Amino acid sequence: MKGAVRKRGATWSYYFTYNKKRIEKGGFGKKRLAEKALREALDDIETHGLINEVVHTLAELADYFFENVAPYKLKDSTFYNYKKCYEKHIEKELGGYGLRELTPALLQRFFDTKNKVLMRASMKPIKSILNNLFKAAYKQELIKENPLLKVELNGRKSERRELVGAEDLARLEKSLQGTQYHIAFQIGYYTGARVGEILGLTWDKIDFAKKKIKIEQNLQLIGNDLVLTTVKTESSRRVVALPDDLAVLLKKTIDLQKYRHSYSPTAYVCQNKKGSPFRRTALTWGICSHAKKLDFDFNFHQLRHFHATWLLEVGAPVKAVQKHLGHSRVDVTLNIYAHATAAMDAQLEKHLNEICHYGGKTVANEWQGVPECAGINTSRQ
Repeated sequence: MKGAVRKRGATWSYYFTYNKKRIEKGGFGKKRLAEKALREALDDIETHGLINEVVHTLAELADYFFENVAPYKLKDSTFYNYKKCYEKHIEKELGGYGLRELTPALLQRFFDTKNKVLMRASMKPIKSILNNLFKAAYKQELIKENPLLKVELNGRKSERRELVGAEDLARLEKSLQGTQYHIAFQIGYYTGARVGEILGLTWDKIDFAKKKIKIEQNLQLIGNDLVLTTVKTESSRRVVALPDDLAVLLKKTIDLQKYRHSYSPTAYVCQNKKGSPFRRTALTWGICSHAKKLDFDFNFHQLRHFHATWLLEVGAPVKAVQKHLGHSRVDVTLNIYAHATAAMDAQLEKHLNEICHYGGKTVANEWQGVPECAGINTSRQ
C-alpha cells in the first residue's frame, strides 16, 4: 500500500486509499512530519486495520473521548468540568497536533508555560484530562506509550491558609445566628462535611432517633443548573454521628421550614430565604462577608480543617477520622489535616516525658535493673 503527502495552505497532509476509500489527514506543520505520520498510519493499517481513520489529532481524540468514553466513566459534574477545562486550557494550544507529535518535551514546555500563570492546584485537572485522553489512545493502540508519564508538574503551590482558631469561629457563629447561613455553618462545624455534601443533605438522610446522618448526596452547579449527584467517591458515602446540640438546631430549622411551607421529608436542609436550595457561591460568599466584618479571612473548607484537627487533638484514631471525613486513603487525612498545633506540641512533649519517666523511675534507672543491661553507663556523654 502506498500513499503521498501534499501541501494545503500553510500545512501538510498525507493521503492514501484503503478499501477503495480515500483517507486524508492534515494539519502537520512540516513535510517530514506528514511523511512520518503517513508511514506510521500505513504500518498501523497493515498490523491492526484502519484504527486511525477517525482519530489522529488530539482534538479528534478529545471528541472521541467526550462522546464515547467520558459519559460512561465520569460523573456528570466531572464530565462538565473536564470539558470546560479542555476547551479553555488545552484545545487551542494542543488540539491541532497529531498524537505522535505530542512528545514529552513538547508537553513539558506546555506545562512550563502554564506554570507561569496558574497554581499547581489549577494545573492538576489539565494533566488529569490529558492523562485520560492518552490512556484512551493507548488502549486503542493509537500511541505506543503515554507521553505524559515523562512530564513533571512543577506548578507553584498556593499558600496554605492558616488554621482558623476556635475563638474566631465562635465569633463568626454568633454573627451568623438568625441568618439563612447559620445551619449550614453549624453542620460543617459539627460534622466536618464538604460544602457540597452539606448543601445536598435532605431531611430523609437524618435519623434523630438513632442520632445519625447519612452523607450520600452532593449538590453541584453543572452549567446553570443545580444538580443533586452522588458523593465524591465510594469512601465519601458514610454515616456520621449527630451531636445533641446540632440535633436541637436542626429541629428548630424544621419548625422554621414548616412555618414557611418549604418543609418535606425530601426537602433540602439548607435553604435560602425563598425556600430554595443554596448555590455554593451564594452560601460561601454570605459566610465570608460576615467573617470580613469580624476582621479575618475565612474559607468554608476551613471548617473541615478545624473539625479534623480538633478530632486529632483529642486523640481520635487516625483511621476513625479518615472514615468520618470520607477520605479514600489515610495519608490524605494525615497530609492535609495533621498540622502541629500548640496543643499537639504540648501533648507530644508530655508523651516524651512519659516515655522517659514512667512509674517515678527514669528509663536509665530501669535499664540498670535488667540483667542484660547491667553495667551499661547510661549517663549523658
